[in-house]
Amino acid sequence: MAFLLQSNLSSGTVGLLQTICKELGRSLEAVSPQALQGLQSGLKTEGRVAAKVFGSSGQTVMASQRSFTAKLHNLECANHNLSLVLNRTRARLEESESEGRSLRAQICALQTEMETVVSQSDHRKRELVRARTGMAEAMQMLQTHTRTPL
Repeated sequence: MAFLLQSNLSSGTVGLLQTICKELGRSLEAVSPQALQGLQSGLKTEGRVAAKVFGSSGQTVMASQRSFTAKLHNLECANHNLSLVLNRTRARLEESESEGRSLRAQICALQTEMETVVSQSDHRKRELVRARTGMAEAMQMLQTHTRTPL
């Protein structure tokens, strides 16, 4: 049956097209150029396209169900929309990664600052302990000297 598809379908006879349809069933679809142009322009009606389908009986029937061309167009549109969503998601991811790097840098700076403040605090605590010890010794000496008469 390969001989059936060797000739150009647009120049084929009705008999040839009927024979092809008989052998291949409803797997063929003929779409008018206007319908293709409408699809390419984004004009469609619920996924249906004005297409002629040559039935196995050899009759030319208007497509009452979704055509292959319309399905293909819908899949192309869905693919395009998913590409747009993917690109927006990638852009958001890049923004988030950039923000994450900035926040990590701020965290490092704050940790360094906190370590400095803790170190200064520890130093001041040691100074306070030394000052208290010195004041306690001075108070004891004053009390000792104030008890003994001159």
